[in-house]
Parts: sequence; C-alpha cells; structure tokens
Amino acid sequence: MTTVFSRLFSPVGAAYARIVDWIDDHLLSLGLGGLLVLLILAVLSPRMFITIPAGHEGALFRRFQGGTDVEQAYDEGFHVVWPWNTMYIYDVRFQNQSSTFDAHTSDGLNLVADVAFRFRVTRRNVPLLHKYIGPDYVQKLILPSLGARVREEVSRHTPEEVYSTKRLEIQQRIRDGMRREFEMDPEADTLLQRVEFVELDEIFLRDVELPESLQKSMIEKNQQLQMMLEYDYRIEREKKESERKRIEAEGIRQFQDIVKDGITDRYLMWKGIDATLQLAQSSNSKVIVIGNSKTGLPILLGNLDTTLTPPAGQPPSSAESKPSLTPLTNTPESTPSAKGAESANVAPALPLPGDLGGSGDKPTSGMALPPTANTPTTEHKSATKALPAAK
Repeated sequence: MTTVFSRLFSPVGAAYARIVDWIDDHLLSLGLGGLLVLLILAVLSPRMFITIPAGHEGALFRRFQGGTDVEQAYDEGFHVVWPWNTMYIYDVRFQNQSSTFDAHTSDGLNLVADVAFRFRVTRRNVPLLHKYIGPDYVQKLILPSLGARVREEVSRHTPEEVYSTKRLEIQQRIRDGMRREFEMDPEADTLLQRVEFVELDEIFLRDVELPESLQKSMIEKNQQLQMMLEYDYRIEREKKESERKRIEAEGIRQFQDIVKDGITDRYLMWKGIDATLQLAQSSNSKVIVIGNSKTGLPILLGNLDTTLTPPAGQPPSSAESKPSLTPLTNTPESTPSAKGAESANVAPALPLPGDLGGSGDKPTSGMALPPTANTPTTEHKSATKALPAAK
C-alpha cells in the first residue's frame, strides 16, 4: 500500500515543490505586483463600489454595452459596477424650488410673479429621464411649461385681481393645467406625454410685484377706503350717542313727572340742611352765615385761614385774647357804636344771629341751623336792630 500511495502522490508532491521553489525565487516580484493591484483597487474603488443613499435612484451608463441601461433602475444601497461604467444618481424625494416670471395683465401692465412648485421624479422612469432629458430636467421640463401657464392665467385678469381678489383662483388654475400637462397618456404623440417623468404635487403663487406707480395708487385707494369706513363708524357712533341722550332725557323727564308732587319747600330745605351739616363736618376752614331770608339756606364762605390784627387806632376789646376772623370786603365797617358793642361783649364785628330759641343774651356759636318755616324770625329782628345803632 505504501508503494501505491507513493506512486499516486509523487507527481502532486513534485508540482507543489516546484511551485514553492518558484515563489521563493520570485517573492519580491509577487510582493510588488500585489501592492500594485491594491493601489489600482484603491484608485478605482469610487467608480466600482457605489452606494446609493436613501431617497435616491440610480441610472447606469454602460460604456461598452449600448449606453444607458433603460431596463433597470438601481435602488438605494450598495452596488458593484465595472470601473469603465458610470452610475448617475437622482433625488426622487419631494423637492421645492421657485422661480420668477414676467407677465402682462389684461390691461397691459407688466408685473413679476414669484411662483414656487413642489415635485418629485418618478422612480421607475429615472433611466428614461437620464437618457432623454438629463440632470437639468427642472430647467428643460418644468420651468418652460410653468412660465407659459403663469403668463396665460395672468393675462386674463387685472393687476388688482392677481394681487388680491382672485389670487387663489389663479394659483389653482395654474396647478390644474400643469398636472394635466405632466399626466401620462400612452396614446400621445410625444414622448413627454407618454412617459411620466415628474409628479407635480403643488404650486404656490408666493408674491406678485406690481409697478411702483400702481403700488402707490393702490395704497392711496386703500387708505381712502379705510377713511371712508372710519367715517361710517363715526356716524354710527354719533347715532348711538344721540339715541343714548334721548333715552336719558326721557328718563329724566319721567323721573321729574314722578317726583314733582313730592318735592316741597320743606323737603328742599331739609336737603339743604343735610348738605350744610356735611360741609360743616369737613376739616376745611369756612364761615357759615345764617339769616339770609326766612326760608333761605346758609351761605358758606371758605378759605379763611388767616387772621388779622385790629387797626392801630382801635381800642382793645374785652375778647382781645381770642383770634378774630378776617372781615369780608362787603361787610360794613365798624362804627363807634359798634365798637362800643364789641367792648360790651354784645355782638362781634360780623353780626350773627343767635340760637334757634331767639335769646340775644347767649353767645353765638360758629354754626347754627337755618330757621324752619314755623320758627319766629328773631334773628332777623336782632340783625335789624343792630343796624340803627351802627348809624
């Protein structure tokens, strides 16, 4: 058995020995060749190992096999291709872009419309999009059609309608027209209509720039409109105010009709006495004069906070130690007889009535109640008696 195995494996062992000997002889060359291969792989790895990110789609261009591969679209992930081929990656997520278009209104005025549009590339048709349109499909496919639709719709309306009143309607008509244009129709004549390259989601008319002269006129118009509305509100307010005053006057008249039978002289006198008492209880200095007439109310004279000394030639009175009030400008000057009355402590410089009992012997107080209707008029008599003495 040993002889048989040795005969069978002797050629293999001899070949293995020859290979080992050859490697030993060419070890340096093999090492350099391996390094060269690794260097080549490192240089060509970006073109050979392709990673398509999320939300993107790839179209492969085969340099020696008929160009763009329109049969297969490469999904996101890792792919290995020959280095002489090229992978073109397209973003198939929703995108937002905007552009401005010059347009003329129905009355011939020029304006600038800023339009934004949201779209995405159809995933299954990425190879056809790359083959027939290219990466700049927005400038070649979307913008020309969108500009034509914007100019068409703007030309049907006035600047005011485009700027404010029918703005949403114009935006909707542009969107519907663009969607019909990009819809797929298998029986259509052109390739753009047979293949759905782009899915148009929404169109927004963001801004409309009017001529400067037209902007000024519209601003003035709006200002005048607001002023007119302000005047309308003013007129309405005055009408309401007039109605309020009329209702108030009617209420006052009805109140007077109701209480006119209950308002008598005695009631008014009582209210006057009550008001006089409340004023007399305040901390402000005042002088109350009583005895104006039979049913008259007291007269209040305020702001008499200072005192004056008697003239140099006037003899001192018995009440010299007490401060005296400032005489009023319309008070008669004291006569010799009045001075004698002061020396006798009969009456002060300003004649005041006595108490309600009519006794002239008692000293007068600083405040007294006005006489009622049934009270004898002793105060008036005493005041009239003092006047002849002054003469």
